[in-house]
Amino acid sequence: MAEATAKHEEAQAEKQRRCAQLKEDIATLTTRVRSLQEEQGCLNAEARKAENGASTLDETKAVLVRQVADVSKALRAEEAALERIQRKNTDNRAKKMDKKVNELRQRIETRENNCEELELRLVSVHEQMSTVLNDSAALVAKNRTKLFRFAAIVIAQLFVLLALTLYR
Repeated sequence: MAEATAKHEEAQAEKQRRCAQLKEDIATLTTRVRSLQEEQGCLNAEARKAENGASTLDETKAVLVRQVADVSKALRAEEAALERIQRKNTDNRAKKMDKKVNELRQRIETRENNCEELELRLVSVHEQMSTVLNDSAALVAKNRTKLFRFAAIVIAQLFVLLALTLYR
């Protein structure tokens, strides 16, 4: 009997644990349901805002379509006027460009003449430089020869002085 009582108490304890677990699960599920209901409310509010925004966008689109039509008409008129102005401006630009082209041709001719002149001067300077370098090379060779002669004389005089000093 003690064994039956122990089993019965154990079964009662297990039932109480299960009940406690179920209560915890119910509390968790209740909290989750409330959370989901709040999220649903937020989502519903956002959906209403989106619907309001969509209807506002539709109204705005209709206004914009009317404005685009009006602007298109105005643009066609402006385009015709711009074409006339552009043709006139193009003619004026062509005249100015022709004038500039002629001026540039004159400048080019002047510069070409200057370049030819400078080229002749450069050739002349190059020839003069070659002459100076050749003259310089000749002078260096002449000076070297003189230097060797002078060195030879000095060495000879040193030998004579040495010889005179040794014979005394």
